[in-house]
Amino acid sequence: SSTDEGHRNRAIIETLYGCGLRVSELVNLHLSDLFFEEGFIRVLGKWNKQRLVPISTHTQKEINNYVQHQRKKVPEVKEFSDIVFLNRRGKQLTRAMIFTIIKQAAEAIGLTKHISPHTFRHSFATHLLENGANLRAIQLMLGHESITTTEIYTHVEHSYLSQVINTYHPRRWVRDRNIFNLFLIYDTKISITSHAGYLYGGGYSTDRDFGKRKSLSRGSYLSLIHISEPTRLLSIS
Repeated sequence: SSTDEGHRNRAIIETLYGCGLRVSELVNLHLSDLFFEEGFIRVLGKWNKQRLVPISTHTQKEINNYVQHQRKKVPEVKEFSDIVFLNRRGKQLTRAMIFTIIKQAAEAIGLTKHISPHTFRHSFATHLLENGANLRAIQLMLGHESITTTEIYTHVEHSYLSQVINTYHPRRWVRDRNIFNLFLIYDTKISITSHAGYLYGGGYSTDRDFGKRKSLSRGSYLSLIHISEPTRLLSIS
């Protein structure tokens, strides 16, 4: 990031990851959308819907550094005078240029894995979820109409959940085969037919009798369940 464009590109990457923006939202970000004193930026999302997204002091610093120094060196074009990120001719960056910037940055550090601007948006949501952020809050920050879309963005690998329970749960227990994980959210009712195995969480475990049916009512908190095949899930409501 030693060059003027390098400083700009660093600010772009920090904004993509720090605020979870779409490419179209990034290139259309205006100086008048920056409310750093309040700690927010205003984002124009899909269908021209506006939302406020929190912005960290670190991301603010990168944007300010670019705006106050490198951005002032490009020619001033009246039509784009309020656009945050400009090309060397003082015009608005295109979506394609953002993809090129990310590709070149990855190549510069020898990263062989394919990444795109959306990779930073996905990482923004995933890291928030992994660190305990509320799913509804993530939905609002990403600008998703439906929370179902947010759940796809914030998918956590089952292997990670297995590692968590086997590391931290006081009743660490894993069968040598035919194990699968089921993650249940609080206030969910579940009915099961238990052929074998245990339910862990909230101090509840199943009867091991073949074909014994158990039902868990609302209010039973189950963070993670290890069930041995051929336990059959009857319903979740």
